[in-house]
This record gives sequence, structure tokens and C-alpha cells, in this order.
Amino acid sequence: MARRWLAVGVIAIVAGVGIGLLAGAFTPSTNNYWISAIASGAIGALGAGAVAWALLVAPHDATVKLAQAENSIERSWTMQASAGAFTDTIIVLGVMLSIVSITGLSIDTRTAISVPLVIGLLDMAIRRQWLQSRQS
Repeated sequence: MARRWLAVGVIAIVAGVGIGLLAGAFTPSTNNYWISAIASGAIGALGAGAVAWALLVAPHDATVKLAQAENSIERSWTMQASAGAFTDTIIVLGVMLSIVSITGLSIDTRTAISVPLVIGLLDMAIRRQWLQSRQS
């Protein structure tokens, strides 16, 4: 098992360095080379490490039970919370659209995308926490 974990670490580091060098090489400004290379490399290493773990470690680990994940109470809480949060997010989008249409207000694209996204994620987290506390 230790060899598998070592392989995961090596894959993550090699992929992170490779992705970082590629991202840095394609950065248009030379001032941001290291920032782009380090950030992209770190994110690439995390992703590669997760995929390597799923392929190398998880199938051989007795404590990982991925096949029964659909039957868990946590999944049930998350599904109920996301269904309610989706409805709330649609309502928030409708209210935002009405306000913008009536007032003629101009909203930045980032704001128009990020506000409903953050509200939806917060709503889901609060609903899941409420369901968890109510059912446990």
C-alpha cells in the first residue's frame, strides 16, 4: 500500500511541475510567469493526485466503499438540500431579472453570475446542515 501512495505522490508532483511549466510558458506577460506557473502547478498536482488516488489506492483499500455511496444518509441530505436550493436560486434569478428590467439598472457580468451562485451554494449548505441536525 505504501508503494501505491508513493506512486500517487510522484504522479502528483510530476504532473504539477509539468502543468506549471506549460502554464508559465504560455503566460503572455513575463512578469506573471512564476505566479501562473505555481498556481497552475498546484492545482494540476491536486487534480492529478486525486485521479491517481482513485485509480491506484481506492480499488485496493478495504475502507473505501464507493459502491454503496448512493445509499448513505449524507447523500439523501445533499439531494434534498440541492433540490430546495435550486428552487430558491431560480426565484432569486427571477427577482434579480425583474429588478434589472424595471429599474434599468446595469449589472456587471461577474456580479450577475456570482451572486446567484453564491446564494445557491450558501442556501444548499444551510439546508443540508438543517436536515442533518433535524434527522440526527
